[in-house]
Amino acid sequence: MKRILVTVVGVTLVAIGILVFADGTAEVFGFEVVLVVLVLLALTTGRRRPKAPEADFRYRRSRTRHLPPRLLEIEHLVMFSLTSRSDFDHRLLPRLQTLVDDQLMSQRGFGLRDSPERAAEALGEEVWSILRTDRLPVDDVGVPGPSEGELESIVEAIEVLRNLNRSDRIGSRP
Repeated sequence: MKRILVTVVGVTLVAIGILVFADGTAEVFGFEVVLVVLVLLALTTGRRRPKAPEADFRYRRSRTRHLPPRLLEIEHLVMFSLTSRSDFDHRLLPRLQTLVDDQLMSQRGFGLRDSPERAAEALGEEVWSILRTDRLPVDDVGVPGPSEGELESIVEAIEVLRNLNRSDRIGSRP
């Protein structure tokens, strides 16, 4: 508010100075009035700040309070893994490998480490390329993690594993 007041007073003093020391014609006065109106419009309309981000933050915070702590932990792991390959390799990947290993062992009778060739065949090339146990982890936090689509493929593979009969294969989709 103080900035607007100082600007208005400054523009008014300039206008009075031009009227007193210049010709004082009506054209100059009209130009000054238009200039003052434009400055006031720019100052008053350009300074409004949207409140949506604050409201959005409060909404997200209140929504996450009701989620179980374990689910929040997994959500954070996934979010960090999307932005950093290092986080994915060191935090989320071991959990996914354990989960897939358990599912393969219970449904197929072999695990990721026991029979990598059979695991690759059962999981499909895309999922296996992400979950393979012989891949060295990335330590550079600047390298982006797997895409959402790749993570969705892993989740789909886990869901299919849970519902498989021994004769079905994950990679065969209609």
